[in-house]
Amino acid sequence: MFKLYRFEMKKIHRSASLWVCIGVFVLICLAINYVHADAFLTPAAVPSESEQQKIMSEMNDEEKAKYQEQIEWQIMLRDGATPEQLAKMSEEDRAAYESIRNGEIYTFDKERAKYEIEHNINAAFGIPSFIENAFANGYMGMFMIFIAVIISAIIAKEYNNSTIKISLLSPHKRSDIILSKLLCIFTVILEFLLITALFCAVESVIYFMAVGKSNPEPFNCMKEVKFGDTLTTMPVVGRLLMVFGMSVLSTFMVALVISFISVISKNVVLTIMTPVATFLIPMVVTSDKITNNVVWKYLFFNLIDNYLIISPTSRTSKDLAVSLIVTAIWAVVFGAGSVIAFEKQDIYN
Repeated sequence: MFKLYRFEMKKIHRSASLWVCIGVFVLICLAINYVHADAFLTPAAVPSESEQQKIMSEMNDEEKAKYQEQIEWQIMLRDGATPEQLAKMSEEDRAAYESIRNGEIYTFDKERAKYEIEHNINAAFGIPSFIENAFANGYMGMFMIFIAVIISAIIAKEYNNSTIKISLLSPHKRSDIILSKLLCIFTVILEFLLITALFCAVESVIYFMAVGKSNPEPFNCMKEVKFGDTLTTMPVVGRLLMVFGMSVLSTFMVALVISFISVISKNVVLTIMTPVATFLIPMVVTSDKITNNVVWKYLFFNLIDNYLIISPTSRTSKDLAVSLIVTAIWAVVFGAGSVIAFEKQDIYN
C-alpha cells in the first residue's frame, strides 16, 4: 500500500488544483488576518464633545463618572499622559498605561490590561494568534470547500476520466487502493494547514516590522483556555497546538464524509457540494427543539457542524468527552463505508 500512497501523492502534487486551492486559501487568511490585526491594534476613536453629551444625557451620575474616566483614558493613550496625570495614577493604572503605550500588550481597555499584566496573559494578535486565527471555525468551514475540490480530484475525477480502471489492473487489492487515497487526503490536509500556518507566521513578523512595534505575544506568554467547566491559563504555544489538533481532527472527520460521498456518487459536483450542505443545514435547522435535543446534538450536529470545536467555552466536560467518542465512531463508519463501497462497486459498467 505504501507504493500506492507514494503514487497518489505524486499525482496530487502535480495537480494544479491543489496549489491553486492552497494559494487562494492562504491569500484569504492573510487578508482577513491583516484586517483583524489592524482592528486589534487601533484604539477606538474618541467621540466628539457633542456625541459625549448625547451619550451621557441618558446616564446617571455614577455611569457618567465612569464614562468620563474612560474618555480620559482613551485621550491619554492617544496623546500621552501629562506628568500631573501620571502622578495621580495608581501603580496598577500606570503599569497598564505604560505597557499599552510601549507596545508590550495590545488591549486598550484599562481593566483588561491590568488583568493581563497580573496573570501574564495576552490575548492580542501576535504570531500565535495570526496562526490560530487561520484555524477559526469560519476559516475551517471555507477550508473544507477547498479540501472537497482536492478530494474530487483524488477520487471522483478518476471515475469520470476512467483512470480508476487502470488502478484496478494493478495486483493491489481494492481496499489498499482506496485506503491509499484516504491516507493521501489526510496528508494533503496536514500539508495544507502547515503551509497556511507558515505564511500566517511570516505575515505576523512582516506586519509588526511594518508598524514598528514588537510582537505582542512572546511564546512564553499565557492565554486563557476553558477545558469543559474549568477556566485556566496555558502557554500560547500549548493553546495553538490544541487548536491545531482540534482543527485537524474535525477536518479529517469531514474529509471522510466527503470521501464517502465521492466514492458512492462518483460525481465531482456532488463531492464539492457536500461541505456546502454541511453549512446550509445548520443554518436552516435552527429550532431549539432540534438543536438542543441530545440525539440530534451528538449524532447529527457532531457530524455536520463539527460540534467538537464549535463554541468551546459553552461546552461541559461531558459534552466534550461524548463529542470525541461520537466523532471517532463517525470516522470509523465513514472510513469503513468508503472501503466497503469501493470493494463492492461495479466500476466497469
